[in-house]
Amino acid sequence: MTIMLKKLVVWVAAASSAMAGASAALAGVNDTSRDLGASLTNIDTSTSAWTQLDTIINYFLTLIGLVTFIFLLYGGVVILTAQGNDEKVTEARKIIMYAILGVVVIVLAYAINNWIFGSSFFVGQ
Repeated sequence: MTIMLKKLVVWVAAASSAMAGASAALAGVNDTSRDLGASLTNIDTSTSAWTQLDTIINYFLTLIGLVTFIFLLYGGVVILTAQGNDEKVTEARKIIMYAILGVVVIVLAYAINNWIFGSSFFVGQ
């Protein structure tokens, strides 16, 4: 019973981290943006190159956030299906640890992107 409880706690922690990571990554998408494929094929040429680059970077960070979410789910599934196999549990913990590290990198990349493209130098360019 204790092992099942530990697995449940790890699963809930992984799922909540994944949701936080996905929401942090999705925060980079503007409310006015359209579907990813439609936006990348219908880039408005009347906007500046800096604005277009910012939009592309935000979509790229969103895509990476979704991949990180999938890895977090995969790590949780591996832990739940390990059935006491210590090697699989160790592998799953590594997957989850690296996925959480990926979420941290994505959040930092998003913050740096907003800091750079939010500066007054790029406004009106």
